[in-house]
Amino acid sequence: MEDLRLMPSYAKFPITLTSGEGAYVWSKDGRRFIDFNTGYGVAILGHCHPTVLRALKEQSERLMVCHASLYNDTREEFLEALFKAVPAHLGRAFLCNSGAEAVEASLKLAMKRTRRRKFVAFRGAYHGKTIGALSVTWSAKYRGEYESVLPKVDFATYGDTSQLGQVVREETAAVIVEPVQGEGGVRVPPTNFLKEVEEVCQAKGSLMIIDEIQTGLGRTGVMWAHTRSKVKPDIMCLGKGLASGIPIGCVTATDEIGSTWDRGEHTTTFGGNPISCAAGRATLDEIISTQLWNNAEKQGARLWAVMNEFPKNVVREVRGVGLMLAVETRLPSAPIMKGLLSKGLLAILTGMNIIRFLPPINVSASVVGEAAVMLKSEFSAEGDH
Repeated sequence: MEDLRLMPSYAKFPITLTSGEGAYVWSKDGRRFIDFNTGYGVAILGHCHPTVLRALKEQSERLMVCHASLYNDTREEFLEALFKAVPAHLGRAFLCNSGAEAVEASLKLAMKRTRRRKFVAFRGAYHGKTIGALSVTWSAKYRGEYESVLPKVDFATYGDTSQLGQVVREETAAVIVEPVQGEGGVRVPPTNFLKEVEEVCQAKGSLMIIDEIQTGLGRTGVMWAHTRSKVKPDIMCLGKGLASGIPIGCVTATDEIGSTWDRGEHTTTFGGNPISCAAGRATLDEIISTQLWNNAEKQGARLWAVMNEFPKNVVREVRGVGLMLAVETRLPSAPIMKGLLSKGLLAILTGMNIIRFLPPINVSASVVGEAAVMLKSEFSAEGDH
C-alpha cells in the first residue's frame, strides 16, 4: 500500500514494523530487531519510554491543541526545561515541527538581524531538503532539479579553516555548521575547527549558526557537541530526538538576536503544541536527570572498540564520537546492510559505502553486547569472501 499510495521518498527495507520497546522493535511477522537506526536518531530514549508515555497520556487527556496566540502551561514548562538545558547565553526560542523548519527559521532570522543575504555552509553538510535548508545542504543529488531557485550559498571545506576567511565576506549573514557531519558520513572535525569558524564569523560580523539537530541532547558524549570547542553560537538549531519521536523543532538564540522578528513575521500552526511540549519536557528531564551523555560516551567507546576490530580488507575507516558512529567500507555496503538486517540489527545506509549507527543514548551494555556479536559475525564473514 505504501509503495502504491505514497509519493517516492526513502528507499525502504523489506520489513513492516508494528511495535517497539527500548532498543528493540518488532516486525509484522514477529521478528525482533535491535534498532540502531532509531528513525535517524529520533528515538533517542528508545521506543515507548515510560516517562515520555506517561507525559503524553496525561497531556492528551487534558489538552491537545493550544495555538501559539494563546499561553499554555505545558509550553511554559517545556521552555523552563529547555533553558535549563541549553547554553546559558541562549535566551530565546522559536518552536516549530522539525529540524528542517528550524534551519529555515534560523536563516530568516540571520538575514533579518544582519540585513545581509548570503550564507556560508560546508562541503558534505546536510541541513534538510526544504528550499532554504536545501540551499545550505551540499549534496548535488538533492539540489539538482532545484539549483536555479536556491539562494546563493558559498561552500567551504569542512574541518579546514585555512581559506574560510576568503569565503566568508562582508555580505555573509551567517555561517551554518554541524559540530559533527551526520549525513556527510559522521565526519568529526579537528578540535579547534569550530573555534576558528567562530573567530572568522566575529571578524566579518557574520552570525554563527550551530546545527545540533542530530548531534545534540547527549548523543556525542556531552549534552551539546559544540561545547567541546568552547564556542558560543549566536543561533542553535534543534530537532530529531528532542521529543522522543513526537514532531518538534526548535531554534534558540541570544536574547538580542531572538528579539529581532516583528510579531507575526514568522509563525507556524503547530509549533509549541501541548503534545510536543509535554514529550519534549519529559525527554529533557530524563536525559538531564540521568546524565545520559555519560552512557553515550561509555557505550559508544565499547562499540568503537568492536568496530576497530573489523577486517581491514572490508573496512576503510571507523568514525564517530559517543553514540554517533559510522563504518566506511571499501566496497558497496548494501550487502553488509542486508546481512545485518537478516541477523536482526537495523542501521542506516549512507551513500554507497557508509553504514551509520545511532543507538538510543540510554542503550544498555547487554544490548550493545548483543549488537556486537551481530556486527562481528557479519563483518568477519564479509572479510572471508
